[in-house]
Amino acid sequence: MRRIYLKHIAIFLFTGSALALLSYYFDAYSVKQAIIFGASVAFLSGWFYFRQDIKAHKLKD
Repeated sequence: MRRIYLKHIAIFLFTGSALALLSYYFDAYSVKQAIIFGASVAFLSGWFYFRQDIKAHKLKD
C-alpha cells in the first residue's frame, strides 16, 4: 500500500512542476500563479487517479 502512495506523490509533483514551468515559460502567469495553477491541476488529476487506483486494488482483494 505504501508503494501506491509514493507513486501518486511522484505523479503529483511531476505533473504540478511540469504545468507550472510550461505556464510560466509561455508567460501566461506570474511565478506565484503558475505554482498555484500547477499544484491545483496536479492535485485534482492526481486525486481522481488515486481514487480509481484504490478502487481497483479493493476489487482485486
